[in-house]
Amino acid sequence: MPEKPSKSASPMLVRPKRAAPVLVCRKCLKRSDEGRDVGRALKSELKARRPDGLKPAKLVMTGCFGLCPKRSIVVASGASLQRQEYVLVEDRDQVPRARAVERRARRLIPRLRLKRRSERLVLRDDRFAVSSG
Repeated sequence: MPEKPSKSASPMLVRPKRAAPVLVCRKCLKRSDEGRDVGRALKSELKARRPDGLKPAKLVMTGCFGLCPKRSIVVASGASLQRQEYVLVEDRDQVPRARAVERRARRLIPRLRLKRRSERLVLRDDRFAVSSG
């Protein structure tokens, strides 16, 4: 019996009409006392800050990222995952600032180089600094 040829011989590349999704650890969101409020704040922030002509980004609940902070919720975007960075949010008041930190870090990271794996980038007094430990 002859095989049917496939209609599409190669994969297709498509661009969505939506901003890139934001990923949130479902386990952290469930475990946190502020989880429900942070989830709502993230959604409303994504809707308020959508790029012109695009639909707002989706908030996608994921499995555990493996960080498991005590009182924080792990949030990431595609760009931050590519740089192997995560944003930790403790309460709903930090959500707008967390999105701003992620956007500023995206522009700043290529200029800063971390020498050791134990070093990390932290925000102090509205400036980024390299911290050991």
